[in-house]
Amino acid sequence: MHIIHNLDDMARLLGDPNDPSVREDGWRRLTARLLDHLEKGGSPLVLDHVVDSKTTGEIVIPAKELGYQILLWVICPKNADICVDRVTMRKSEGGHGAPAEAVRALYQDVLEVASELSIVADETMLVDSTSEFIVIGRIQNFEFRQLSDYTPLWVHEHFSANVVMPLAG
Repeated sequence: MHIIHNLDDMARLLGDPNDPSVREDGWRRLTARLLDHLEKGGSPLVLDHVVDSKTTGEIVIPAKELGYQILLWVICPKNADICVDRVTMRKSEGGHGAPAEAVRALYQDVLEVASELSIVADETMLVDSTSEFIVIGRIQNFEFRQLSDYTPLWVHEHFSANVVMPLAG
């Protein structure tokens, strides 16, 4: 059984998930809980959140050093505008919101961090979530295995440098 950990859920438990101090407190608590779980040799876990630069150093590297296998799923739509539309829709349904410029910047930042994280990961699955979930391919041992006829631009822009074999057009 996998335990799923989500920063948004933790922040909601602590207060306003849009408050940066609440999110930072949530991140500290989530990280402490995850590391405690890993140090005790706990079962596999799933960290469900938008990756940032802290993820690699504070969670992934310590987990790898403890002998855990790292499987990264990068689930991303074909462009930032889709993310903006989804955030707007979620906000209208009572979820957290962010300005369009922040969502667009986050889209690029997340892909850059995910690309770096894919170098550390034992296996990376690339999934397009534009209209349905399409598994594009898998990176393992610096080799890319194409699993779909479709390869979105974000895969080329952010992951082609991490593989020995160039990505197909």
